[in-house]
Amino acid sequence: MDEPRPYYDSIMQGLSQPVLLLSRFAALVAVVSPVVAAQVPDATVVLFGADPSAGPSTTGPVFLEGLSTGADGGWAISGRLDVGQTFSRSALFGDLSPNGGAAQLLRIPADIASWPQMHLLQPSPASGRLAYIESVYPGIGGSLGGGRSVWIDDQLMARSGDPLGTPGRTWRDFRDIVHLADGSSFVRGRFSDAQQTGDCVARYPGPVDLLGSGDVLPGLPSPVTEILHLGVSPDGRHWIARVRFGLNTRDAIVVDGALYDFGGGLGAYQWGPAPDFFTGPGGTFASFGSIAINNGGDAAFTCYVSASGGARGFIVRNRRAVESWLPGTVLESFEAMDARGFVATIREPADVEVSVEALSAAAAGSTIDVDGDGTADPGWALASGSWANALAFSADGTRLYWQGLLAGPSGEEPFVVVRLDRYGAAQPICAGQPNSTGRPARITALGSRAVPGGDLTLRCIELPAASAGMFLVSATSGFQPGAGGSVGDLCLSGSIGRYQQVPFLAGADGRAGLAIDLLSIPQPNGAVSAAAGSTWHFQSWYRDSSMGQPTSNFSDAIRVQLR
Repeated sequence: MDEPRPYYDSIMQGLSQPVLLLSRFAALVAVVSPVVAAQVPDATVVLFGADPSAGPSTTGPVFLEGLSTGADGGWAISGRLDVGQTFSRSALFGDLSPNGGAAQLLRIPADIASWPQMHLLQPSPASGRLAYIESVYPGIGGSLGGGRSVWIDDQLMARSGDPLGTPGRTWRDFRDIVHLADGSSFVRGRFSDAQQTGDCVARYPGPVDLLGSGDVLPGLPSPVTEILHLGVSPDGRHWIARVRFGLNTRDAIVVDGALYDFGGGLGAYQWGPAPDFFTGPGGTFASFGSIAINNGGDAAFTCYVSASGGARGFIVRNRRAVESWLPGTVLESFEAMDARGFVATIREPADVEVSVEALSAAAAGSTIDVDGDGTADPGWALASGSWANALAFSADGTRLYWQGLLAGPSGEEPFVVVRLDRYGAAQPICAGQPNSTGRPARITALGSRAVPGGDLTLRCIELPAASAGMFLVSATSGFQPGAGGSVGDLCLSGSIGRYQQVPFLAGADGRAGLAIDLLSIPQPNGAVSAAAGSTWHFQSWYRDSSMGQPTSNFSDAIRVQLR
């Protein structure tokens, strides 16, 4: 329950400045964890909350939700902060620094300019500032309605009753805010005018109305009625929304204000015809789910497609199905996409697993650093069946955060936010040239960079279907346009090794991969063993076509520093 503000304010005295939320768990881990040799963790806890099954306590935040990352670094999440044996209050947690490290208490409700804030929700960090929605309700959506005001730090940006860009429309309530590094913001909420109450998306400063109930979009059978979810690229150039339309509340995907188009007159809307590459002729879209978009305009979403053989789930990226699953066999949800288009998913309800492009980033058996000392703490694991599961990439794609529950060695299951350290091994060093798909191929690396014992795996995406190629490696970067008569750029130099003994053939999804043996890296004069601390550069070289003629091309290139 919520305690009246005077009691709450007295409890919170001394917490107005950010305070670290992890240090108090060092003693706990020392007690419950046996002494073992230090082990490099697969994941690091950046926020350790209370065990929701233990009832009210004073051990930390509970009911975490709304995980988000900043357009230029940092992360934030909303939750409830225990302030007594039976009382809790709304609070925002996270780290606004570019490195996005251990959590701090960022904000609690305050009385600002005679406005008594109640519940702080949907945080969105950027440039060291924090945007959020304030509500009289502890949540947003459904019967609770939305928030009554939108803030950036202590500055009131908009409130119920404020005018929108369309004459006669005013804000009714607010559902989402996405704050950007340039100071602008996208806001999703509900409006009222003389004719109707509906949903809208607007951009600030302004506001400039981008989409609203009643809008007619080419290719969509009837006008938009609701706007369910919103995604915005970190630079604000692109946005994606899942909307509803018509009297039967069918779903559709909208990108930059237009219906998502597969070509050939096929759009992404419920009950509409699906391209044959999903399930063959006769398939129709049954539903849509998660959405994401990045600075390059890569758009991704989940959908279910119904056909004569039954329904099947898919992740779509740039008009291609990149993953699929059968309903009932595994619950898979696409949750995030990074700056270069790589997608992350959560698989349940068996042992929870987080994967990036079907490569495991964390699973039930992953080693976890709970106390932040850089080494794994035995006995802790990701807990499956968590309703709070969510993922978010940092804007530069170097960090991946997971929100959910941990299973502790003594049966505890605290709320946590975890940084998945198996992701982020790769640092891009040059861009690729567009291939026959219209987009450049991209490469990343996932896994442990430890020498010895590492399990690094390369993954390339956006290749032409059925394209043959190989991965290249060098200790030195470079730049040679049109190398080997290609239409791409070679970004390696010096002694360049070829993984020609293990060539790849891209699938219909445009993906290819290779597990790297760090003790046997090919070089022109024979394989060498990588040393801890050494840096290696990787790129893929593949067959392509240009203006109907066969040629070759290169993906972008990455740098990986081993440990």
